[in-house]
Amino acid sequence: MWQPLINPIIDALIVVNKMSKKRYKTCQRMVFISTTHIKQIIQYLNCTVVWVRLKVMQTNRAVIEFIPGVQGLPCL
Repeated sequence: MWQPLINPIIDALIVVNKMSKKRYKTCQRMVFISTTHIKQIIQYLNCTVVWVRLKVMQTNRAVIEFIPGVQGLPCL
C-alpha cells in the first residue's frame, strides 16, 4: 500500500528530475495547489498526474502541471 508523502516537496522534486524536458511542452493545463493536497489530487485524477514543475512559494503553494495519459505516482 502506498504510504502518505512524508515530504511532498522533496518527493515531487524527485519526480521532476526523472522527467525529460521535452515533456514540459506537452502539458495541457496548469493549476496551483497546496502541497498538502498532493495525495488527494493524485487519487482524484486516477494517477495520471505527473510533477513537471515545482515552485514553492511563501504561501506554501506549488505549481503542478497535468499530462493526460501519462502514468504518475501510485494511488492507495
